[in-house]
Amino acid sequence: MLGYIFWYFVKILIISYFFIPSTSANAKRPFYIAKGLLDAGWEVDVVSSDGLVSPGCEELIHHPNLTIKRIEDPYDVLSGKLYGWTQRVLMTFVRGLLWPDPYLLWVLKLFRRVNTYKYDRVFVCIMPISMMVFSLFKKVTSRWVFDYSESYSPRRPVGRKSPVQYIMKPCLAYLQRRVLKGAGKVLFTSDVAMKDYLECGLLEASKAVSVPLFFNDSDYQGGASPNDQFVIGYTGVFGMGQEKRSPVIFFQALSLFLERNPAARGKTKFLFYGRWRDRHTQLISKYGLEDVVAIHSAVPHERYLAALESSTILLLVTDESDNMFIPSKMLDYFGAKRPILAFVPLNSETYSILKNAGMSEFHAESTDAEQ
Repeated sequence: MLGYIFWYFVKILIISYFFIPSTSANAKRPFYIAKGLLDAGWEVDVVSSDGLVSPGCEELIHHPNLTIKRIEDPYDVLSGKLYGWTQRVLMTFVRGLLWPDPYLLWVLKLFRRVNTYKYDRVFVCIMPISMMVFSLFKKVTSRWVFDYSESYSPRRPVGRKSPVQYIMKPCLAYLQRRVLKGAGKVLFTSDVAMKDYLECGLLEASKAVSVPLFFNDSDYQGGASPNDQFVIGYTGVFGMGQEKRSPVIFFQALSLFLERNPAARGKTKFLFYGRWRDRHTQLISKYGLEDVVAIHSAVPHERYLAALESSTILLLVTDESDNMFIPSKMLDYFGAKRPILAFVPLNSETYSILKNAGMSEFHAESTDAEQ
C-alpha cells in the first residue's frame, strides 16, 4: 500500500514529533516507514524533535540518502530553565492555554525551518494534532500524505483537562476538514477511526486509506523465553484514570492468581518498561505485589525488543474509549512471538485483530479480573 502511495517519487519529507530512538510508541511507525522508503531507493529527509529521546542516544539509521534534523521543542527548553513550584505552575498554565495541544510551540517553530515545496511527497504524522496548524499555513496539496496513528474526530474523547480544548472542539473539526480537503491521501491504522472521520464529514472517502500497524521481523533475534520464571512483560504507559487502560484489573487478577497458586509466587514477575505514573504505585502495595512487580524506565529500541523476547507472556490492556486507535505494542508482541494476555473489550477492533491473528487465546474483558 505504501508503495502505491510513493511509487514514482524520489524525494520525501517525513515530519514526526517522535522518531526512534525516541521511546514513544508513536516513534516506531515513521521509523519503519523511513527504513522502507530508503530500502526502496528514495531520498528521505526526517524532521523530528528530541521528545522522549534519552541523552546521548544516537540515531539508529545511517544511510547516504537520509537526513534527520531534530528541532528542539521550546516548551521543553522553557521547562528545563524552571524549578520547583514555579515550573509546575507556569508549565501547567502554558499547557492549558496551548491549542490544539502542548506541541504547538514546536509546530510554530517549524514554519521558518521547513521548506515543504522542494519535496515530491510530504508525509505528516498525526500525533500531534497541532501539525494541522502547520499544514494549514503551508498550503497543503495532493503531494501531502497524513498518517493518523491516533484520531481527533469530534466524537473522540478529550484527553486533556484544559477547558480550551473543549471550547475549541468545533474549531478543531473545521481545521482538520479544511486541511484534509487539499491532501492527497489520509492513512489510518484503525478502521473504526477511518469510518468515524468519514461519517463526521472530515474527509472524502476517495482519500481515506487503511494502512495497519506493522513490525519489522528482521529486528527480532528469536530469543527464548525463560524456562524457570513466569515473566509477564508490559511496555509503554498505563492510562491516567481508574477505567482507561488502568492496571487495576490486571493487578487484581495477578493477586488472585498468586493467592490461589502460592507455589507460583517465587517464580512470577511482572516487568514494566516505560513511563510509570506515581498514582499507580499505591496499587502495588494494595494488592500485595511488592515482591512481584519491578518498574523500569523506558529503554532504547534494541533493549525494548529484547525485553519483549525475554518475557514468558506479554500484557495488553485497552478500554472502550481506546477503539479509535490500535496499540502499536500489539504488533511488536506479534513480532516477539509471545502469547498475549489481553484485557480487551470483545467489541473492540483490537480484539478482532488478535482473533484474526490467532492470538486471542488468553483474553479477558477489560473489567473482569476473575475471568
